[in-house]
Parts: sequence; structure tokens; C-alpha cells
Amino acid sequence: EIRKIARSRSFNPKLAGGWLRCCVAAALLLSTWAFLIINVVEVPYPADVFRARISDHQLGPYDHLSMAITIISLQISSLVAALLIIRFCTSCQRDFAVLATVAWSAQGLLALKYMLHFWGVERSANAVGLLGFLAVGWQMELMLIKLVVDCENVLFRSFGARRLLRVLYWEAGCIAAMILLAISYDLLPPEPPLEFQVVSSLVFWSGLFFELYFWGFMTWTLGDLACEVEKAHAVSKDEDNAAFRASRRVRTCQRSVMLVCFARISNTAHILLFAGYLWPIPASLRKDVYRITGNSHAAYLFVDSGLWANVWYLTITLSCLVIFGAPWAAKALKDEEERRAARRKQRQASYVSNPADDWQRQVEDLARRAITLDALLRFYQGLGKEYMTHFDPSWHTTDDIVRQVIIPLSKEEGSDMAKVLMKGQRVRPAAMVTHTWRARFFRDLVAAVVADALHETEYGRIAKLLDADMALVRRWLRKTSELQTTYWICAFCVNQHASICTPSWPILDSSGKEVPGCGCEHPKFFNTDQPCRNGMSIPCEMNKFSDMIGWLAATDSTFIQVIATDSEMELFTRAWCVAEVAEAYMMGVGQKLKIESQAALKQRSAEMKNLRIEDMKASRVEDVQEILDRIPEKAEFNQQLQHLFGKLFRNLWQLHPSERVKMAFREVRWKLTLPNADDNQHGDDESELQ
Repeated sequence: EIRKIARSRSFNPKLAGGWLRCCVAAALLLSTWAFLIINVVEVPYPADVFRARISDHQLGPYDHLSMAITIISLQISSLVAALLIIRFCTSCQRDFAVLATVAWSAQGLLALKYMLHFWGVERSANAVGLLGFLAVGWQMELMLIKLVVDCENVLFRSFGARRLLRVLYWEAGCIAAMILLAISYDLLPPEPPLEFQVVSSLVFWSGLFFELYFWGFMTWTLGDLACEVEKAHAVSKDEDNAAFRASRRVRTCQRSVMLVCFARISNTAHILLFAGYLWPIPASLRKDVYRITGNSHAAYLFVDSGLWANVWYLTITLSCLVIFGAPWAAKALKDEEERRAARRKQRQASYVSNPADDWQRQVEDLARRAITLDALLRFYQGLGKEYMTHFDPSWHTTDDIVRQVIIPLSKEEGSDMAKVLMKGQRVRPAAMVTHTWRARFFRDLVAAVVADALHETEYGRIAKLLDADMALVRRWLRKTSELQTTYWICAFCVNQHASICTPSWPILDSSGKEVPGCGCEHPKFFNTDQPCRNGMSIPCEMNKFSDMIGWLAATDSTFIQVIATDSEMELFTRAWCVAEVAEAYMMGVGQKLKIESQAALKQRSAEMKNLRIEDMKASRVEDVQEILDRIPEKAEFNQQLQHLFGKLFRNLWQLHPSERVKMAFREVRWKLTLPNADDNQHGDDESELQ
């Protein structure tokens, strides 16, 4: 059950749009208007609804006023629920649409309860109103369990989701019993037997206990987490302190849960109390209050459960609208994803593979050289110990690692490093990593891959953690079951002995020292070496990246691209890196951008806004022209590049609720993990984004 709740809550095209949802929203609005028309036509409203009136067909002296309030709030709730039904694009947003719809249904049942009494049908009317109220509370608790699961998935610790789920099941059974007992109360005489009152009250008191336990456990858990953050950092109340802001977010969440808890339990107790379900409190309490106060307005505000239930439903509905996020942003997300899915489907349908072709065989062989994240981490852990003993993670680049480690270790095999790391096993990648060799540290490349596995956007703090506590990184990845995720990284997956291992010119590493060549006798093939196809070398592996992306995208609908940027954003000026990004975009491949930090990106934001594919550079001018010729819609591709950056700068209102929760708790996770981390480097920018 927990795994079902914890399933992916990201964008799902199956949830987006469709005539069915429009029909549901239309039916909801039409039924609401039908309620309004029936109410106006059938219910005899007096000239002054604020005056107390007593009749045999009323629950209280202000039933006309309560009915009017219910109908008005029902119209508002229907509009909100219809909007959320049409606009939701993720399963998390769907949950809020469902909650708003359940709240609308509860208001409809409350209106039906009043109308039944006005029409002289009194039996089961209280049970109808109680059913709606308890259903809303149960749906809210289910959503809170999903919030707890999100927190568990981000913080990699248990917060009692299993216990809460068991409580929810017990409460569901209790709710069913409460509804049956409410129906029995309506069918029995006004004064049911004392034995029945005592036994039934035990069930109603149990329902209140389950609610109190559920909400109390939630508030205690969040409070305990906030205290842990504060103790880890000895937090001072300083707005510039990122740890203080992280703990404050948890405290805010805790107070919100406490407020909802108080409102929910108060309303439940109010309904059960004045309906006469809580023995030994007398069932005539409602009438006694009206009689003592002379049917005053104060008594109405104190006694009428329908009034407070309406306020509760309306508050929930409007809160759903606020928490849901910008509906227009959800629509833009839906449209963007639909365009990408359509583009991928079209390219998959039109893609033709010829296995008999030598070029295609080389492409497919290259595509099956992925390495697991576990193998990548094992390789990284060996740096400075088993090989390249002078390795400095804050100095050496990917190019240094290729020249001084990958080429020597794979010399005996005369193959790509992936074959050595995977012990000859060939696997397809779940993702391709696009990166540069010289503009970034090798540690940052590994951190970017780990960030993708942990669903992080920034890899800067992960880079620190790789050196500080690799065991913790592995523990996190085991809990997310991502250690066996496969990635295609050119430094490991291309056979360097077939190309660059023995250059004809001196090669210097990042410290200025000359790196000796490999000296192997493996034949070398470059872009235009014979044999060729359309002027491109068939044995060469470095000119087939775009074709490889096309084949992987056409044969695997889950294949994605990870774009690991450097702090200087040089990746987007390198021709072949841009070619990979362009090919993935045209094939409709999902693209994930990984950055060092928000601060690094903001420093380059002006340059990024003016980024154009026409301005890219390459060692050979003809490479640039070849890549440009492969992109038919250059303006659209430039717009896609801007959109990738725009995703990182979306404000809180544009993110769906589950992602907002995860963002806040990721910051909490880092404050618990790296107590001495430099808050100003990462925390301030992420906090500003949130």
C-alpha cells in the first residue's frame, strides 16, 4: 500500500485533458445549478431569512438562512472544483481536485439534508450530512499520508506512514459504523433506548479518538523534525540563516497541520454533540440552547453545525485552489508535455533501422555500453587510492581522468572502459549524460549523475558529500533503488583506444604536466577516415552520438537525457554537446538539466537569455554547419533551451504541491546532512526560489 501511495507524482500525460474530464466538470456545474433552481422553486423562503422561525419541517429556527448559505457556497465550490478537474496535470493535483470535489459533494449532501426536512422527509437526513463531512476528513487524511510518504522518500527515514495508514483503515471502518448508527438514530423514536445510546456513543467517541490520534501524531512528527534541524545547527533566529529558514518551513507546516487538526476535530465534535450522538451529553442540548437564549443569533452561531460545516467546506475548497498552483502554469505544462510526446511518437513511427548496415550496427553496439551508477561510484572511490594517487577532486577534470586513468586501465582490453567496469556485460542506458570534459571537475560529473538518481536539480552539495561521506550517498541510493540505474557517459562508453589514446601532439593535464600517450597499436578512426558513408567514417565512434540518441529514443520510450552543465555554462557553446541536446529535443526525449547551484546559474542568467545555437563553437567549422543542418527549426530549438533554464527559475506558484513539499524537505535533508555546509553558496538561492 505504501508503494502504491509513493508512486511517481510527476506529470502524467494520461491525466492531462480529455473530454471525460470536461464532461465531469460540466455535470458538476449542471447539478449545482439544478440544486439552485430546485431550491428557489421548491423551498418557501420568507422575506427576512435572518428572523427565527419554528415549524415541524425545520431542524432549527434559522434553517432558511443555513439553506441559503449552503446554496451560495455550493456555487463557489462547484466553480473551483470544475476548474481543478479540468486543469490538473499530476496525480498530486488530481488529489486536490478530488478533495475539492468531495467537499462540493458534502455541501450538496448538506443542502439535500435541509431540503428533505423542508419537504417533510426527516428520516436519515442527519446521516446524509454526516456522511459528507466524514468523507471530506478521510480524504484529507489520505492526502496527508501521501505528504508523509513524500517526506520519507526525500529524507530517507520513516515518519510512521504505515502506522497512519493502519489508523486510516480503522477510521474508515469506524466511519461506516457511524453512518449506520446515524441512520438508526433517524429511524428510531426521538428517545432511543439507553442501552443503544451508550453502545453507539462508544463508536462515535472512538471516531473522535482516531481523528485526534492521527492529527496528533502528524503534528508531533513535524515538531520533532524541526527540533532536530534546530539542534543540528544551534539555530539562531536570523533571516539570513538557511538552517533557520529550513526549520521555519517545517514549523510552518506543523502549525498548518495543527490548525487543520483543530478545525477538523472541532467540527466533528460539534456535529456529533448537537446531533445527540455523544452520550452522556443529552440529545436535547440543541433545543435547550435555543430555548434558554430565546432563539438568538448568538445561539445560532454557537449551535448550528451546518453553518460551521459550510465554512469548513468553503475553506477547504479555496485552500485547494491556492495550494493547487497556477492553473495556467499547469495548462502550459500539459501543452508542453503533449507536444513533446507527439514529437516522440511521430519520430518513433518514422524511424527506420537497418541492422544489416555497417553504420547501424556500429550505432547499436555503441548504444549498448552503459554503466550502472554503482560501477561509476566504485570507479570514483578508487581514484587517489588504487590509481592516480595524486588525484585531487577539486582540481582534476574529466579530461585528466580519461587520459590518466581510463585509457591506462582499459589498455589491456583495448576496449571502452564500460566493458572493464561492467565485466564484459553490455546493457542499454536509462539515460544519456551530456557533458564537457575540460570545463568541469570529474567529481562534478559524478555528482550530476547522482543528483539525477536522487531527483535533485543541483549537484554542488552532492559533490561535497561524495568526498565527505560516500557511505551516506550509497545508503541514499540504495533506499531509492537507483544504484543499478544505467547511464551512457562518453568518457566510459567510447573506446578511447580507437581514437584519442595516442595523440600526435603533447597533451597537458589541468596542472600543466605532460601526459604520456598510450602507445597501443589499436587502429585509430576519426570523423572522415575510410571506410565512409556520406563522407563520415563508419568505424569511428565519435561521429555517431546523434544517431545513437535517435535509435535509443525510437526503441525505448523511457529513455531520457541528463544535461550536466558546468558553472561557466560552456556546454551550450560546444558544438557536439549542443548536437546531442538538439537530437534529443527533436526526438521528443525528456531532458533534465543539472546545475552546480542556483547562484552559479544566476551569475550567467544574462548570457543564458541570449543563448543561440547559431553561436556555438567547434574545433572544425564544418562540424558547426553539419549540426545546424540537422536542426530544421532553429528558433524553436532556441526557445526550448530557454525553457530548460526557465524550469529552474519557476516560482513557487508554478510548481505542483508535491514538488513544493519535496523542495522544502530536500533543504531540510541537506541541513541535517551537512551541518557545516556553506549556507550562502546554495541555501540562500534555493530559499529565494522557494
